[in-house]
Amino acid sequence: MKKIYTHILTACILAVGFSAQAQLYNYANDLGGVPATVAANATGTNLNRINGTEVTIGCIDGFNSFRFSKNATYNAYRPSIEFSITPDAMYEATVTAISANVRINLKGPSLWRMTYSTDGGATWTDNGSDLLVTSSGCDSVNILTWDLDDFTTTSTIWVRLVGFNAFSSVNGKATLRNVVVDGTIDAVDADGDGYTWLTDCNDADPDINPGATEICNEIDDNCDGNIDEGVTTTYYADADGDTYGDAAMMTEACTAPDGYVADNTDCNDADGAINPGAVELCNGVDDNCDGNIDEGVLMTYYADADGDTYGDAAMTTEACVAPDGYVADNSDCNDADGAINPGATEICGNGIDENCDGNIDEDDVMASFDIIGDNPACANDGTYLQSTSTGVGITYQWYRNEMPIAGATDDTYTPLNNGYYQLEVSNGTCTSITPLTNLMIKQIPDAIAFAPYGTDICVLGIAKVKCISSPGTGATYQWFLDGVEIPGATNYVYETSTAGDYHVIVYGPNGCSNTSEPITLTADCKLDNGVQQGTVAVFPNPASGNFTVALQNAQLNGDALIHVSDITGRMIYTNNTVIANGALTEAINLGDQIVNGMYVVTITSGNAAWNTRVVIAQ
Repeated sequence: MKKIYTHILTACILAVGFSAQAQLYNYANDLGGVPATVAANATGTNLNRINGTEVTIGCIDGFNSFRFSKNATYNAYRPSIEFSITPDAMYEATVTAISANVRINLKGPSLWRMTYSTDGGATWTDNGSDLLVTSSGCDSVNILTWDLDDFTTTSTIWVRLVGFNAFSSVNGKATLRNVVVDGTIDAVDADGDGYTWLTDCNDADPDINPGATEICNEIDDNCDGNIDEGVTTTYYADADGDTYGDAAMMTEACTAPDGYVADNTDCNDADGAINPGAVELCNGVDDNCDGNIDEGVLMTYYADADGDTYGDAAMTTEACVAPDGYVADNSDCNDADGAINPGATEICGNGIDENCDGNIDEDDVMASFDIIGDNPACANDGTYLQSTSTGVGITYQWYRNEMPIAGATDDTYTPLNNGYYQLEVSNGTCTSITPLTNLMIKQIPDAIAFAPYGTDICVLGIAKVKCISSPGTGATYQWFLDGVEIPGATNYVYETSTAGDYHVIVYGPNGCSNTSEPITLTADCKLDNGVQQGTVAVFPNPASGNFTVALQNAQLNGDALIHVSDITGRMIYTNNTVIANGALTEAINLGDQIVNGMYVVTITSGNAAWNTRVVIAQ
């Protein structure tokens, strides 16, 4: 990080030192610009005027110069004070900061910048900021400090302190004291291994230095004056080429000579198949050089009297390969029966352990179920069948009247009809089915509520709700409005002029009941202003398909629409017309193909609407 400081101090403060850092260069106050000190292993030049002139009358101490540039912008080649620092051969300089005390007269340069070059002045690097200096005369001083981006070089460092923006290029004066360059002079580490040429015995090779590890290469790697000390290796002859050597035949070297290896554990260097890495074979030879013969390779075999490839653990022999009538397996629990062995399939319910697992008929399953609810029961009261079968990994199939019920493969089933029910379970090996169980399932009556003339009471002035549930078969009914029982509404049909949600409960003669879904009747018959104006009539009524519609006292004029629909809401006639002086008369012909029944005639105009009924009887 680069820091720039400007301080104005009186002369009485100047006795205090500027920095505790190591100094490369220190000029104090010699009038001739001679530095007070230069770091060891480096040389420095005197302060020198660049494009300036020595002051004939200046301060009594320090380096005086005048004729500075009046230009307000920095340039490295404007009048300045210059000096240099040169590291000795095989040394490098690291610069961290530069500071100077600057005094100017009233016409002197008020802006200053530091710049440096490490290529003989071909290029210059400056701090990037102009420091302001105020006129102070010889009694006080401006302390300028440049905390540079640190840099290191073996070349000569040329430093210029450039003053500009002077009031006069002739009479502007400046005096410098205590010019200090902070940094260090260090011996060069040419190969970058952390050791300078002062201690590195080969500063051109980073692998050679006092901290390196000695390796077997005929070089003094660690600069201790010895070569390859303590790093040679003992190698052993490998005559049979199996990578294991003969401990009796050895040599010392940095790398293994041809025919030699680092291992010395071969017990027979004349046979490549015999060594510590070999597999012990059943052959009377110590193949793996562990001092034992045929250890771990003799196999125990077991008699297989029934020829099912499973042996009798009580009848054994030791051999390299299985003798006739013997096998490696010893898990047969009955060596007199070839159908009994660990690979056999367990047979259900015969009392024999066919697969030698110590269990008899362990795959058996047992089918059973409970009736959850009533029997007899209504079809909608929640009665169901629940499996209580035992067994692992079983599947289910329900039966009615000894026939499988399609899709009934869960552990529960809800019966909807009378019949004899069974449950079959299977685990893929064994199967079990329950005895027949008689269930008495009573059917529930139908309960479907609907409005045969539509759900809008305003269309006919009254609405009818009706229940589909075969009247005359002993069923009884109870209608409800908005969830409240309607007293006396006990017929399968109910007429009303009251809007709301209607439902019916149907009670069958067998004691079972059913509740319909609700049906909503509406009655929004008023105009926006709350007044239904005018009257509408149809004549003749009943009609044969030709009739006249008349509207009176409507108290409005304008376009109108007249249409005829059946009681389901299907439109069978429509025509645009006009209301004049609050009335209209319209002759309508529905044709001779119209079906007999009740129809709704509707007139609309704006937000107004009028409804009436007509009966067609041809």
